[in-house]
Amino acid sequence: GAYIYIMFNRAAGPISGVPGSRDQVIVHSHTGRWYDASFIVGSLSQGQTYTYSNWINSQALIVSVCSITLGDPGVARVLVYTSANPLSCNVSTPSPTKAVTASPTKSPVIAPDENLCQDSSELFNYRNKKKTCFFIAKKNTQTRCTFSGVADACPVTCQVGCQCFDTEGRFDRGNNRTATCAWVARKNTDKRCRKNAIRSNCPLTCGVCSA
Repeated sequence: GAYIYIMFNRAAGPISGVPGSRDQVIVHSHTGRWYDASFIVGSLSQGQTYTYSNWINSQALIVSVCSITLGDPGVARVLVYTSANPLSCNVSTPSPTKAVTASPTKSPVIAPDENLCQDSSELFNYRNKKKTCFFIAKKNTQTRCTFSGVADACPVTCQVGCQCFDTEGRFDRGNNRTATCAWVARKNTDKRCRKNAIRSNCPLTCGVCSA
């Protein structure tokens, strides 16, 4: 099945040099298959939410970041709930989870559709060089997709047979800026979609795939 993972990407200690989504709560999606890559579907700052529509029985799954405190350790207070059982950041909750500074603790929940996928928005190893899925798509795509690890990192570009989807809510588009797929669609869509992070998070909007 598919899984959702939530972590606080505290830019300190062993991951102090992390380039993207610094000091944000990151929502990952994974199919549950060991050979598939996981994908960032949301990068949240304090006060932001991520919504996964039609989670179970037409209910939405909602991740809300109530507060982020930077320190040693940093702490993020996060609520995860369904639209049928809403929670409020204004209500006192148990002590928050401490920031992850090494491998994150995984807390999976099963998604209704195990075949969802997105291209990775990060660099990956392609023939001993760091490349993006946008690079793979530029030319000789079918040939490039046969090299080790490429189809895992770029399942949408390589057309592995999974169902692509646009990220709901805000995502990290680089340089400490965020965006939504609605913003991408508003104007200059072709130009904006030439950015790998945008193309990966908004494959439907960018015309990389169809629903």
